[in-house]
Amino acid sequence: MAGINDVLRKLNKSRDDGDKIALLKNMPEDFLEKGFISTSSPYLDYRCKGHSRTGMSLITGWESVAKSSLLLCAIKEAQKKFPDKTPVVFDGEGSINANYMTRMGVDMDNLIIIKEKRLETVLDQAEAFSKADDVSLIGFDSVKSFYSSIDEQKTAEEYSIGGTAKRWNTRMPIISSNCYRRGIPIILIHQWRKDPGAMYGDGKVLSGGLWIKYMPDFHVDITKKDLIRDEKKNVIGHVMGVRIKKSKHTAYDPKDLFELNFYYDYGFNEVDEYASIFIEEGFIEQKGGWFYFDNGEKVQGKSSVITFLKDNIEYFEVLKTRLT
Repeated sequence: MAGINDVLRKLNKSRDDGDKIALLKNMPEDFLEKGFISTSSPYLDYRCKGHSRTGMSLITGWESVAKSSLLLCAIKEAQKKFPDKTPVVFDGEGSINANYMTRMGVDMDNLIIIKEKRLETVLDQAEAFSKADDVSLIGFDSVKSFYSSIDEQKTAEEYSIGGTAKRWNTRMPIISSNCYRRGIPIILIHQWRKDPGAMYGDGKVLSGGLWIKYMPDFHVDITKKDLIRDEKKNVIGHVMGVRIKKSKHTAYDPKDLFELNFYYDYGFNEVDEYASIFIEEGFIEQKGGWFYFDNGEKVQGKSSVITFLKDNIEYFEVLKTRLT
């Protein structure tokens, strides 16, 4: 009768090193927990930890809310954390360009962008990259922009999204399994669609199959709120309304809406966001419109808190160390 070691030898015979099965004590130390890649927003990381390296993130919203920007921000963070590895992005939208990447701080010398819309080709290529140990992230922008060749061959009367959904549903478990073992986060961008048959509720749906609802372990939904203007009234960004719709790593309330300032020239402002964290942690005490620092200073209004922290960087860095 075969023992467990015989079974393991048989199962591992044709497997790559990164895919081998073994007793947990013989697996790498980070086998169960490979950590996170930052979203580039300190406050969003504070609320959700970031993009799990053993999971799949879904970023949703209507058009022009900065969904692709969040993907580029994650790419920048992956490049900083793993400079010897390369992010891969499937740009079905065709919206990613050199100026856009430069503004978001992406290193264009260490990045693969694939401009492809045919879903079968995209999934084949994604599966190949999912087996590479030196890939740091795989992104899809966006799910709805890729089309199946089988659906393409149908007439308008025959067309349905069923073929596309089935291909995503069949291949993504394989791709994600490869990625999870290698610590490669998958980030999906998807845009809401109006459900013409909805009579109640908000009437928005995510097309492309139920896999998009169940497979991600982290889902953040973005809305566009007020515009941010400079002293000359020029638009320099907008306020994001953010809801964490799903997270397997932190406690969350899907109805809880918080706001982030997003700036078109660079993304998120570190001091702005840490100010919110310090207030929530009680490092800066709020009483009405006044804010009290533990060094004896007090200011009125949150904007004054941000200004004080920018003018006192050493004190700002001390407060940051208290979070770890």
